[in-house]
Amino acid sequence: MAKTPTETDVRGALKRFPFYHAVHNVTIAKTELVPDAITVSYRTAKGNHHNTTHLSLQVQGDICYIVGIGLEPLYRGTGLGEEFYGIAENIARQAGCKRVVMTPSGHTVTGEDRREYVKRKLGYTEINDVEVEKVL
Repeated sequence: MAKTPTETDVRGALKRFPFYHAVHNVTIAKTELVPDAITVSYRTAKGNHHNTTHLSLQVQGDICYIVGIGLEPLYRGTGLGEEFYGIAENIARQAGCKRVVMTPSGHTVTGEDRREYVKRKLGYTEINDVEVEKVL
């Protein structure tokens, strides 16, 4: 059974990220739409997540869903995305999750299909035509 991650847990996992600052926004909250689910959010700036470094997770039972993840345009293509996925997986582990699930879409800055990228580079496997997972 997963435990609710604390802000200290999340900030501790983020500290290894080169552009993390303590003033960045970390939010942990129960979601109204899904009973027993916790959302974890990190943003480098308030407001819209576009053009910011951001991470949104939903912890539900022993599964952590990556709802959204992205880097500021300046940092795309530098290898930091791979590290950011690792941070999401560490937060999931700290919460007691056994799997990370996501629906990758779009393309990397180099033009690679994101679904193929997370399978090839990050070790995710297909669940179905839409989702991929990584067993922790």
